[in-house]
Amino acid sequence: MVDRLVMTLAALVAVLTFVVSKPTPPPYIECTDSSECGKDECCTIGLGRFTIPVCRRLLDIEDQCRPEHEAVSTNVVYPDGNAINLTNVYYNFCPCQSHLSCSTSTGTCFDPVYHVDLNDIYDDNADNDSWS
Repeated sequence: MVDRLVMTLAALVAVLTFVVSKPTPPPYIECTDSSECGKDECCTIGLGRFTIPVCRRLLDIEDQCRPEHEAVSTNVVYPDGNAINLTNVYYNFCPCQSHLSCSTSTGTCFDPVYHVDLNDIYDDNADNDSWS
């Protein structure tokens, strides 16, 4: 009875290990999730059918960015038969660094702490008639 219980538990552990373990991606896959990239990087994919995910740097001040650029999860199947599950990856390029924002008007990364929109200053003064 004890032997049967031990064998059942061993089989259960083996099945759970197989189900939970993540398969090793082929060598041409640099990342399957942004967490696998360096500290100031994210995992990116292109728009092509057989896109290969690569780690790229997060965008810096005045780099071109896409407002509302969100991470996606998708599956990619390659001609060699490998199927890769990608999570938390970005299309084409990374978002701005965490302390930066992407301007909806210029499409560039900026530091919101030091950013002054001169149009806002002008608009505030436009209502003030004491220019003389």
